[in-house]
Formats: sequence, C-alpha cells, structure tokens
Amino acid sequence: MVLPTIKLSSVLTVADNQASAVAVDFDLAHPAFIVAHDVLASDGTTETAYAVNFNAKGAFRHSPAASLDKYYLRRHRGTVTSVAANGASFTLLTEHGQTLTILADTTSPTLFYNLDVTPITAVTSTTVPATVLSADAVECTARYQADGTLNAVRVWYTAGANASKLPAYRPEGHIARVDAANGFIYVLDSAGNARKIAVDTSTKWFFKGNTGTDISAGAGAAFLTSIDRYFKVNLTVNPLVTPPVAATVDIQRAVFEGRVSAPSATGFTYTRTWGDATVSTHNLGYDSTFTYWDFTFPGLASANIDTAGSPSFVTEASGTITLGTSTFTPYASSSLDWITGSGWQAHNAIFLPVQLSALAQKVVSFDVASGNLVVTPNGSTTNVTVTLDATSQEQPLVTTFTKQGGVVTVATQTAANWASVFTAGAKVRAFGVPDGSGNLKGYYVNIYN
Repeated sequence: MVLPTIKLSSVLTVADNQASAVAVDFDLAHPAFIVAHDVLASDGTTETAYAVNFNAKGAFRHSPAASLDKYYLRRHRGTVTSVAANGASFTLLTEHGQTLTILADTTSPTLFYNLDVTPITAVTSTTVPATVLSADAVECTARYQADGTLNAVRVWYTAGANASKLPAYRPEGHIARVDAANGFIYVLDSAGNARKIAVDTSTKWFFKGNTGTDISAGAGAAFLTSIDRYFKVNLTVNPLVTPPVAATVDIQRAVFEGRVSAPSATGFTYTRTWGDATVSTHNLGYDSTFTYWDFTFPGLASANIDTAGSPSFVTEASGTITLGTSTFTPYASSSLDWITGSGWQAHNAIFLPVQLSALAQKVVSFDVASGNLVVTPNGSTTNVTVTLDATSQEQPLVTTFTKQGGVVTVATQTAANWASVFTAGAKVRAFGVPDGSGNLKGYYVNIYN
C-alpha cells in the first residue's frame, strides 16, 4: 500500500470514526509522476519499466470542490420509467441504458415543455407536472447538486410514440453578435458557426439557471441592449420557424470588456469598438466581492488585488498616456453578476496589456535600481517611462529577437540581464497597463537586434 503525502489547500477537520470527502487532482503527465527504471530481463537484455511515484512533489494537489450547481451536464434523452408520488422527481432510462433520478428544482423552478400541446410554452414548476407519465419520451438538461443529486433545469416531454418531437437543435454557445435594432442574436454552435436566433417580446431571460426570475422583467427583445458578445448562453427555441425564436435565454456567463473610463468609488464604464465598427458602451457598478488584477498576475498572493472603488483601482483605471494625437488608456475585461434592482455589476476587472505604439520604440535609458525604462516611440518626441518590476513572480516578460545569417534566435531575459539588453538606441516594443502616473506598467517587452 502506498500512502501519498498531499498538501491540503485548507484545514480539513475530520470527526472520529467519520468519513470526509476530499477532492484530489492528480496529473499523469507530470514529469515527476512517472519514473523510469532499467530492469534486467530473464534473457539478459535490459528493458525499461515505468513505476508511479505517488510521492512526487506536485503530482497531487487538493482542489476545493467547485460550485457544481453552476455547471450544466449534456442533455439526457430517454424514457420515463416512473414518477414519484409526491412529484418531487422522475426516473429516466437514458438512450444509453443508464437509469437516472431527476429532481424538480425547488430553488430555481424547472421549466417543463409539453410538446403535445400547442402552442408550446414553458411551465415553471418546483414539482413534476401530472402530465409527465411513464413511457413518455423525455429530453432534459440537468445539473449536479453538492450532494450528488441531479436537478432538472429544462425538461421536454411527449408521448413515447412522438419521440421525434424532442428538440434536435440545441443552441448553446457564445454570442458572436447582437443585433438589438432588428431583434437578433448570433450564437456559435459546436462547429463554430454563428446561428441566427430571433428574440421577441415574449422571450424570457435568466441568469445561471435561475428560472424563477426573468432578469429582463418582461422586456423581451428590449433586453438585447443589456447583453453583448462573448456572453455564454443556453437557449430554448421554437425550431418550427425560420429563424428560430428564443423562448428563453439562460445566460451562463456574462462578460463585458473594452476601454475603461470614468472610474469612481461606485463604478466605471466600458467602451468597445468591434471589427464591424459597432460600438458597445456599458456602465458598471461593483458587486460585493469585486477584485481586480493585471492579466496573468498576481503571481504573489493578493499583490494587485483590492476592493471595489479603492484608490489603487481608480488610479490604475484612470491611467492614460498621450503620444501626439494618440491616447493609450487601460483596457480590461470583467465577469459580471446580475443584481436585482442594480443590473450588471462587475465581479472583477482584469487589466489587459496594450501596445504602446504600432511602431518600435528606441531605448533612451534604463535605471536598474528603479526599473524605469525610458523609451521614445518612432515619430514622437515624447519620452515614455515603462516601469519593470523585478519582484519574483511579478516580473514582465522580456524577450530578445536576434537575426543573424537569416536565422532568428529568441531568448528570454531575466531581471539580472536587463541592464545589458536595454542599451541606449536599442529597438523595442513595449506592452503594459497605463498606471495612472503617466507611465506604462510593463507587461512584456520585445527587443530586436
């Protein structure tokens, strides 16, 4: 028996003689996990045998259980074998021969669709409707609960002889375009194609499976101005018309991104110009657990994380750098929460690096002690300071590209080498986040020799 040592991410208290569940991830591809041994075979030759080293450092890690109820399983299709007398659940024999107990959701009521009644409308219920019978053909979307049970999000059902009525088109994916003027959204399917879906006055909007609350408050198509590209959605549609009409849109993940402006203690604004020249503008407040950081940072715990409306966030979000007629402002992306009465609120803000200019810059000077790299963009007389943080795990990526004899060599430079590579006149391209003081907080810098 092998007893691996696992470092827990938090304290685990176990009562005497009681079992406690622990989620542990292990990586079979970890280079230290599989150990090779040379073994002498019976015929005198040497063979390589592989043994699993359960005590390899980093091979195991304890992961806190994620919010299982936020994730939808793939749709199950099959036949109802029984319905609980109290209507709390039904038993489904799937087309793959698996027997599942599906519970009606008592917190966010399940949407039931009787395909034998026209027009087809959603019935919101915390119990299984009496019209769901044994031998009915069923298709359902379900999600796990913390105790391992399955709660139904949506259920389509019909008499067994009418199984062909079950929905064949299952629109779920990211929104590629929003046409609020004409009442359409375009949703990417599994093949990456944008499917055109109509939204009308009867469309209901839900957030993360909460079918008890239409977050549009009955606005229907008018709610299109409150969503944007990159939203992840799951739709229930009427496929009998072209284009299909969305009866419900469940927003599984909401995100806004763009240039940041007007930051304050209560919120900020995103502005994004898309490739087709359409412009999106969204005003956001902060939710109660708002945090922010720079893309891929912090490497050190909470190095760049702060609370909503804090001076440090407002300062960074206010940063601008002006070069002639060009102004470089912070660009960020936020995951959103829907707060009833307040609308979309930013759960976080991740500042993304922007390029100082399309043309290369020339190094004026570099100060090792402060980490200040002074550069002059081509075609400009204005110097810009790019601050480089030498702190472990917070360092920007500095890379040299050297072309010699038609061959390009790429090398990453550690902080110890910065003084030798940032020589006066060297050509560089700098990317980072305006820090609010007129400087660029360096994220990565390319040096061209």
